[in-house]
Amino acid sequence: MDNVVFDINPADLQFDGSIKEPKKASGVMVVFVLVMVVVVATIFLWYFLKKPSLQTRDFETENTNRVL
Repeated sequence: MDNVVFDINPADLQFDGSIKEPKKASGVMVVFVLVMVVVVATIFLWYFLKKPSLQTRDFETENTNRVL
């Protein structure tokens, strides 16, 4: 195997002092995230509000047993 020589330019290793600014979120992305948050919150609220309580279930079972 031949000797491998890496040709590294020292100028490539120097830091030029410029740091790229992080991109600000675009308006479309902000709107998309807000819509997703609203949708998820609505689904959770709907699920917990529609879920019958134990009292309601016992009451329905009692009425069903009376009918039978």
